[in-house]
Amino acid sequence: MGLFLAPVIGAVWGLSVVATWLLRRGSEHAPSTARALGAGFVALASVAFGAAVYPAVFAEQETTRASALQVATSSAPSPTPSTSPSTFALPIVPDAVGSEPYAAASLIRGAGLRSTLQDASPLDRHVYVEKNWTVVATEPPAGSPVAPGSEVTVLVLKNEEAVWFTAHPKMPSLSKGKPADTLVQPKGALAGMSELVLFRYAKGQAPKYASDPVDKYLIDGWEPAEETKARAGLKQAYEFSSVTVGSIPSAGQSLRVGRLIVVTVKQAPRTSRPYGNDGGQLPSRPHNDDDDFNVPGWLCPTRFC
Repeated sequence: MGLFLAPVIGAVWGLSVVATWLLRRGSEHAPSTARALGAGFVALASVAFGAAVYPAVFAEQETTRASALQVATSSAPSPTPSTSPSTFALPIVPDAVGSEPYAAASLIRGAGLRSTLQDASPLDRHVYVEKNWTVVATEPPAGSPVAPGSEVTVLVLKNEEAVWFTAHPKMPSLSKGKPADTLVQPKGALAGMSELVLFRYAKGQAPKYASDPVDKYLIDGWEPAEETKARAGLKQAYEFSSVTVGSIPSAGQSLRVGRLIVVTVKQAPRTSRPYGNDGGQLPSRPHNDDDDFNVPGWLCPTRFC
């Protein structure tokens, strides 16, 4: 404190003596010239001393103030997390795969979201009896953060189809040359998938009368373009009159859940049947020229027909 006041006092005293000498010079009350010179020297010395001392004093004060602030900051309690609406967690799409549609809707509603049912296949089938359907996926997928109140699309398949896709992440191998209709029978490789299986003549195997398939019932844009393109140009076929040639996708390829399976076929070879109408011969009727005794024939009760 003394170092701070001494230069101020010395400078003030010296300047006051010099000022008095200047104002009263020549009068009997004026300080002597020697005293005025001494006072001027004291003032100059005080100013020089203050210039050298004051920066160090102020620097020490700033250091002390910074230390005190650091101590106060370190000892202050940590601020509590903000509870503003911007820090609230977004709702997460729940995992409803494997459940019935009604249960999935309840689960999604409990998360503060809305739901809508959609056939996972391109057939756009409607869900009438919910217990016959199984959830196979959601859009957005389970675990995705979404805005509150967002709509979640629940993708479903019929129970047998959901079981089949779960058991077959990749396309199984189909027995070639076997009747195509056996594939969708209870023990066939595509059992339970009859609605999602398309039969098409393999390239180069379509008869002249084969027609183009009618795929207008499929949802536009729902089926990936590569799946639609893979069967483009193939003619319509029927499983009950054909044998298996292959499949689209081919054996071993990954399967998208809900995709349509294309079985490529060719015409089954014709066989002679005893009483058929596909080339088999009808038995000849008995011949008897006796008018009194007529034996009924195959097509007519008498020979007069």
